[in-house]
Amino acid sequence: MGVFGALNAAVSGLTAQAYALENISGNIANSSTFGYKRLDTSFSDFVSGGGGPQSGQVAGGVAARSRATNNVAGDYLPFNDQDTFISINGSGYFVVTERIGDNGGQPIFSSRNFYTRAGDFEKDSAGRLVNGSGYYLLGRPIDPVTRSVSGSAPEIIKIDNSLIPAVRTNRITFNRGALPTSFDDGQGGNVNGPLSQTLTTQAGAGSPFALGTRLGLNQITNADVGTFLDTSIGGGAITGFTAVGEPVNVQLQWAKSDDGDPTAKIYGTADLSSFPGADTFEGSVLTLRSGGSVSSYVFDGTADQAQRFNDNLATAGYRAEIVDGKLKVSRADGADFSLGVNDNALATALGITGATQGSPQNVSSGGGSPSTVTGGQDLAAGASLASFAGETITLRVGGADTTFQIGSQTSVGDLVAGLNGNGGFTAQLTGSPARLQISRADGAAFDIFASNSALATALGFTATAGTTLASAPPTQDTWGLYYNSNTNPQSPSAVAWQKLGDFQFDKESGALIYPVPSVLTIQDLAVNGRSLGEVIFEIPADALKQQNVPGSGFQYDQNGFAAGEVTRTEISDSGRLVAIYSNGRQRDLYEIPVVTFAGEAELSRRDGGVFSETTESGQPIYAGGGTINGGSVEGSNVDIADEFSKLIVTQQAYSANTRIITTADELLQESINIIR
Repeated sequence: MGVFGALNAAVSGLTAQAYALENISGNIANSSTFGYKRLDTSFSDFVSGGGGPQSGQVAGGVAARSRATNNVAGDYLPFNDQDTFISINGSGYFVVTERIGDNGGQPIFSSRNFYTRAGDFEKDSAGRLVNGSGYYLLGRPIDPVTRSVSGSAPEIIKIDNSLIPAVRTNRITFNRGALPTSFDDGQGGNVNGPLSQTLTTQAGAGSPFALGTRLGLNQITNADVGTFLDTSIGGGAITGFTAVGEPVNVQLQWAKSDDGDPTAKIYGTADLSSFPGADTFEGSVLTLRSGGSVSSYVFDGTADQAQRFNDNLATAGYRAEIVDGKLKVSRADGADFSLGVNDNALATALGITGATQGSPQNVSSGGGSPSTVTGGQDLAAGASLASFAGETITLRVGGADTTFQIGSQTSVGDLVAGLNGNGGFTAQLTGSPARLQISRADGAAFDIFASNSALATALGFTATAGTTLASAPPTQDTWGLYYNSNTNPQSPSAVAWQKLGDFQFDKESGALIYPVPSVLTIQDLAVNGRSLGEVIFEIPADALKQQNVPGSGFQYDQNGFAAGEVTRTEISDSGRLVAIYSNGRQRDLYEIPVVTFAGEAELSRRDGGVFSETTESGQPIYAGGGTINGGSVEGSNVDIADEFSKLIVTQQAYSANTRIITTADELLQESINIIR
């Protein structure tokens, strides 16, 4: 059996090397095929001699089989001009299917899925993505509203080239920008003057704008446009869209109306054009206090009381004037001061009751016999005042002060006891519910000061209880935001700019403090008659600040767009097929799945570089795959040099096996010749 065994082994060697040669030739032939996975050859030996001792065994034949390299990636080839070419960075396969026929001009597709690494997909006439081997890419559709996957089973990807309709702009969002702190005309941003007006009536609930704040005019006419543009700064622009997709360019401008002038001032609210005759208040006294200094002015019945006030009290640092028809009293040195009158009718006529610049922290008794102030809060003698520890209550009559400091253990009863009998004052809890009452038997007018506005409020002593007002220098800067509603006004009275709203910034930190968050509703935002309708204008609190830099960097977003059609597609980092429209919009169309297999090497190969699942490979797993790259295709993983090396080895092995057959034949021939 030795010669015949050698002959059989050599024949099996020829067969095995031919098998290897076939794989090598196929690999070389597909070295340029997208996604091709080479087939290597493995050899298995056969042993003659059965299961006896090794010394009795003889090397037998050989069998060849293919070894898959599915998990070995090829080189990635860039195709920057092909936005639908894709590749997988890592493990996994694209899910595809095949076209198996037509019915009435419509294609019929197989219900069976296949898997490939060949990503040379291009759109067919219907917008489906098909690769060079004729397999169609599958994906999971994306809901256009929620932008989430709307189904679990992938379907044939079909790019819809129809127009997307226009969407009206109904929200504009301010992204970032900085306003300058400078109030210099040379720097711009100052309409404090003819294009602003003093706030002389109490603003609405929740508004921080105190009486006396200057706010920009709500409308700027054509006659004032030059002044307005010279004294404001550009706020950038944003293009919105109407319901039919027409663009509306909204130009914005910031104008600073109040720079938080540190001058201490108090404004009245009454219209002085109807002020009673001067003799009506003859003998009434207006008192000003700043620090320990008290200045008084007595109405004497003559005309031009404001001029006489200035003549008499200018040396004390005060100034009175009529601003927008209302009384204004100020101190240029910025020192806090209070203003009181001993006649409620006079206080009402001047409009100083309840009018304040700053926090209401003190009240006045006015004259009387006795003179009395009763707080406006319900109190209990045992109630603790510990939260106001360190704060003070001061009673002032003439130039004399009586002060009580609250400690960590102080109760309302302790406060009453501490004030009662000191400096000629009587303190008690009176009424039901109980209120704190402070009085003087001598009828002398007096003031009550609290060092903390919350304390004054807790005790019920606020400016509404009397006729004394406290000044406080403002710590806010005020700006108005305008938009150009008419870019070509024809008459001087035509409105060119409309104010969107007023904004306040902390003078020290520059932070936006009102409104926060800034959400303005514009009922009809229109430019040159082209209307966007109702628009929400939003400025996040951290997006806008006032800084010591020139105003710049204003950026906005809006949610409207014109109609558009698909111009191209791209693959996002998350593996989604994204349509890019002519109007600049983007829309996620499909999520392209990447599947993996537990037994990847056991997949069954098919024509066209696709694989099908087998029992050994297991079901596809829609997780754990690599990422998708757009604009590139995976090439073959064949290495030509390596294949030529294997070819040489195969050729030599094949030749050696033929030599074995020749030698075996010669030996058999010699055996036959023995008989002769």
